[in-house]
Amino acid sequence: MQSVLQNLLSVWFYFTLYLFTLFMLGLGIISSRIAPRRFFLAAVKIWANGLFILLGKRLHVKNRGNYSATGRYIILINHTSFFDIPAIMAVFPNVSWLGKEYLTKIPLFNRILKEMNYIAVEDNPARSVHRILRQAQQAVNQFQLALFPEGTRTLNGNLGRFKRGFIHIMRNAQMDILPVTLNGLFEIKPKDRWSINPFVRAEMVIGDPIPFSELSQLSTEEIINRTIEAIAVNLRLPGNESQIDQIKSSDMSSTFEVK
Repeated sequence: MQSVLQNLLSVWFYFTLYLFTLFMLGLGIISSRIAPRRFFLAAVKIWANGLFILLGKRLHVKNRGNYSATGRYIILINHTSFFDIPAIMAVFPNVSWLGKEYLTKIPLFNRILKEMNYIAVEDNPARSVHRILRQAQQAVNQFQLALFPEGTRTLNGNLGRFKRGFIHIMRNAQMDILPVTLNGLFEIKPKDRWSINPFVRAEMVIGDPIPFSELSQLSTEEIINRTIEAIAVNLRLPGNESQIDQIKSSDMSSTFEVK
């Protein structure tokens, strides 16, 4: 009975979420053309928070004091659900995302990405590494950067292996790392399930920033391990402590290599 109710609610949620997103997409495009940037950012924040309101949920944010609007951050987030991006935009609306190139080919949506200074990463990022580093260097003067170091959504709720592309950006732009852990969003809508479960607490935990002065003294492997620990320590999953050791340095595959 609960699954039937969840499926019926999911149909309603998808209808209202997509309708609301289309409306806010149009509003965002218009505001980006005729109004100061703060109105565009306000529209983004309304959209992000509105999605959770339509689900009947409140995003609980812990440790807001760890974040400074003037900080020079690369924000690293565990990737659990398609609700991850709205969650981040609800709290950090003025970020520049690094993400997959195919998103820039979606009509209308690509206009919004352009306003957000989206940095597209190709399927073979090694071919565009210098462009990515250049765009990231330019972006940090106006935005904080955000990306998912796992590169894709988890299939089981656990942290996946971290790719090391973010380290090149962090070192090149001399940025602090701000670890952010998302809890509950995997249970709400995982990658391999179409239905939405609204009966779960949605939570964001903002970790302690890791200053560049500390990171600059660490090796690539040590930075990855340090970041994994900073995100995993706040991950609300049974047995997470043992998982930290399993994923440390188990795959140093790179998002891109600097030649």
